[in-house]
Amino acid sequence: MTETADAEEAASVAAACDHDVEVLSERTEWDTVVAQSDGLMRLDTSIAAMRTKVSGAWEAIDTTLVPTAAGIEVAAPVIEMSFSDGTPGMPLARLVRDGHELTFDVPFELPEPVVVGSVLEYDEVLDGVDLIVTLAPDATGFSETLRVEDAEAAQQPELASVAFPVAVSEGLEVEPHEGGFVAVDDGVTVFSSPAPLMWDSGADAIPAAEAATPSDALRETRTMRHAARPGQDARASQPTGGDRVETMPVEVTDEAVKVTPSAELLASPETTWPVYIDPSISGKMQDRTAVRDNFPQRYNFTGDEGVGLCHRPTSTTCSSTFKSRLMWDFSLATIGSLTPDQVQSATFSAYGTHSYSCTASRVDLYRTNGFTANTGWSGGPFTSDRYVTNRVISHRAACGTQGLVEFDVTAAAKHVAANDLSAVALGLRANTENTMAGWKRYRYDATLSVVYNRPPSLPTGAVTTLPSTTCVRGSSRPWIRSTTPTLWAGMADPDGNNVKASFELWDISTGKRIWGPVTTAYRYTNRSHSAAVPAGVTANGGRYQWRVKGIDAYGLAGPSLSCEFAVDTAEPAPPAVSPVAGQPAFYDEEGVHGGVGASGSFTLQSSSSDVVSYRYSFTTDSLGSAKSGHPVQVAFTPAEAGPTNLYVQAIDRAGNASAVRQYRFYVAFPGRTASWSLDEGTGTIASNDVAGGPPFTLDPGVTWGAGLLQHEELDPDDGALVFDADDDTASTSGAVVATDQSFTVEATVRLDAIASSATAVSNDGVVNSGFELGMTASSACPTGDGRCWTFRMPSADTSGAPAAVAYSTVPVEQGTWVRLIGMHSRPDDGPETVQLAVCEYSDPADVRPVASEPVDATAAWNSTLPLRIARATEDGEAARPWRGALGEVQVWDGVRSWGQVHDSCARVVQ
Repeated sequence: MTETADAEEAASVAAACDHDVEVLSERTEWDTVVAQSDGLMRLDTSIAAMRTKVSGAWEAIDTTLVPTAAGIEVAAPVIEMSFSDGTPGMPLARLVRDGHELTFDVPFELPEPVVVGSVLEYDEVLDGVDLIVTLAPDATGFSETLRVEDAEAAQQPELASVAFPVAVSEGLEVEPHEGGFVAVDDGVTVFSSPAPLMWDSGADAIPAAEAATPSDALRETRTMRHAARPGQDARASQPTGGDRVETMPVEVTDEAVKVTPSAELLASPETTWPVYIDPSISGKMQDRTAVRDNFPQRYNFTGDEGVGLCHRPTSTTCSSTFKSRLMWDFSLATIGSLTPDQVQSATFSAYGTHSYSCTASRVDLYRTNGFTANTGWSGGPFTSDRYVTNRVISHRAACGTQGLVEFDVTAAAKHVAANDLSAVALGLRANTENTMAGWKRYRYDATLSVVYNRPPSLPTGAVTTLPSTTCVRGSSRPWIRSTTPTLWAGMADPDGNNVKASFELWDISTGKRIWGPVTTAYRYTNRSHSAAVPAGVTANGGRYQWRVKGIDAYGLAGPSLSCEFAVDTAEPAPPAVSPVAGQPAFYDEEGVHGGVGASGSFTLQSSSSDVVSYRYSFTTDSLGSAKSGHPVQVAFTPAEAGPTNLYVQAIDRAGNASAVRQYRFYVAFPGRTASWSLDEGTGTIASNDVAGGPPFTLDPGVTWGAGLLQHEELDPDDGALVFDADDDTASTSGAVVATDQSFTVEATVRLDAIASSATAVSNDGVVNSGFELGMTASSACPTGDGRCWTFRMPSADTSGAPAAVAYSTVPVEQGTWVRLIGMHSRPDDGPETVQLAVCEYSDPADVRPVASEPVDATAAWNSTLPLRIARATEDGEAARPWRGALGEVQVWDGVRSWGQVHDSCARVVQ
């Protein structure tokens, strides 16, 4: 049979290929879920485990016992099991299931066992007492029996009561349960052991002449009293009809399970030897039992058992006269989650191994109650209200009628669905239990198949447009701005069937349906479906609920999802814009304020009460930014001086947009706080071109020379200061620059000595200069020759303080004029940076600034000492003298825009 991972894929392949496809994700050791080609699903569940995944991959069950370093292990069990190989200290059995572990031991020393197939025999664990371990045929557990050979062996004090040591892993607890015990994890049974039994070999007491009569089925009557070869004692795992059986009392503690054998049975002269003492442990999921009127029940029997009357005078295959009925218990949680109409059919199947004769007789099937290991005769109840169906049939080998028989149990499966049950117990009984004509035997490994069709799932991903809104009901229902919305929802079917969607629209105010139902075309499962509401159905201001459900190819409808919306098609009023006072800059409409880096804020507020957000943008009308609330404040930090536009649009609850409001204001250009043209040509004072600004006072060694324009023969009056000694310098009498604020410093310079670092303009500090504009000789330079133009700002007026340095990629050429423009930006709401622009004059007609990358700077400090040219201060000493000339020097109280920088460079040679 083809296999796929999930139900959707399985249904698709089944339909395309016209054959059953198993859903691997639903597979268990007992269950198989199948997608049929007709679009229905089928659950096949078996009393016996059909496969195992204990190795991590599905494989066939193999009960072969294999010696390993860990003991004797089962080749491929449903539950991981290992048994003692006789090594001292190794427990009798270790079981592992779903990460839980249980060990079960015996209070005797164990010899090395004899292993035959799926049976281990530990000989003489006490005098005349053997221990026999028999695996369940489906490898879900084991039985372990003490075989007591005779009355003398039975008198040993070790058999008065037997305490079997038990240990469990963390999370498991051992508890008494219905005469036996269970190991549970948070109330869920992981391992179980039914009430322990002991039995004698009473069935072997049949007269020899009768015992020689052959049986044509798995017999109720007799087994070998003591096998000639180990592993051949069938009675070692369960009693045979006619054996005397007793249930033993159990005492359960955290460390042991103690059983007390019947002293009466061990001492009775009527006892037929050997006697067997049996606790068993299992991790199986589904149970079966045979209940008899003259014998104890055979819970979880293997092989086969009978239904009807086994009459000793009629047939010597009967060990004695008794009546028997069979019951099986199937887990059906999947079916319990359905409704009765979703159950299409159900079939119970059991293999008939024997009947009294070839004449067909009626066997009846009932929906019984659940049962336990303690359920005895008459089981059931087998009453008329529990009757389901019957078959008239025989199972006699000589007549060729042995085989699988099927019963229609659809009514029982529907009962499970109707009552939200997780299991169903089914029982067989002969229609007549007064004669042996109805006697039949059935194998233990019955199966149950249920065909079902689950409805489509609750729709998901419901969306209403416009705008796209999720599914909400009640007062918080969304508003939309369309009277013809499109309704969307995802449809899925748990069985992979094709699904169509059914849409309806209701007016909340009237409680009436106003549109639909409208159905879509069938689509594969897990697809989206949509329906558009036509014009004229909804109106502005209305409140509506739409409902959607899925319908599968069999017409089975799933649960309905309801969502609501309200309609608002009115456009909100355009927002008003108001500048916020108390900010570094107050940008009122049409006013000139602030400057580059000086932030301001604006309040946006529409007069419409249903506004929920605003779209806005500065300088362009893209409206690329948004902010939720009403009203809201937005901040702006100018990067350029000059006219600036703020574009604003209000958005209401339905997504309606107002007309765009344009608000224009002007960002003030940086103010020139100081400017020295250095054109005097003589004297010791260089005057400041800004009224009231401090002049430069020249040291004696400083001389006057030709400036850039004079050198280029453009202006014979353009002058410069020339510095040709290390102590040549000039300075102001007081502070010019607030170095803890945004500022720009510019100088037209010529450097004649480029071997070492040199500073053109700086601001004095006690220890370090507040900034330095000049040339640095360093391997950090990006020019490749170890020299570059730099703008440098130390982080503090302390020795060794780190500095932020902007490096230019413009090469340093000895004796060549350039203009250096250093900018320190310290905005209110952004990173503090330093940046350098350099302009070369090799072609005076094409002068363009080359900018460095901005470099992050730490919080600047304010140097309140004079501005200085031709050297710097470091560690309190004069440093980095300038050998060359300086033309114009300027200081601005903000960061100049790049347009201004370009104009500044070009102006020098114009």
